[in-house]
Amino acid sequence: MAAWWRHHKTTPRHGNATGERRWWGLNRARKALESSRDTVASIAFDTGFYDQSHLIKAFRAVYKMTPEKYRQRHIGIPTGRKHP
Repeated sequence: MAAWWRHHKTTPRHGNATGERRWWGLNRARKALESSRDTVASIAFDTGFYDQSHLIKAFRAVYKMTPEKYRQRHIGIPTGRKHP
């Protein structure tokens, strides 16, 4: 009985809505990184993340790089940083 309770207590009944929303937001963020020069903070806000840090952590967990690195490697759009 205890094993049954632990399984059903921790298993979502209707799918993982948080995970689906996160994936949807990451996909939108990735597309925004590819198609615009907006800052990562602006993209985070537009795609429903709490802040830039939250987007960076989620993005790194899935794509194994930061959003800025993704933009540099895959798109070739320079970052917002100014180099001397």
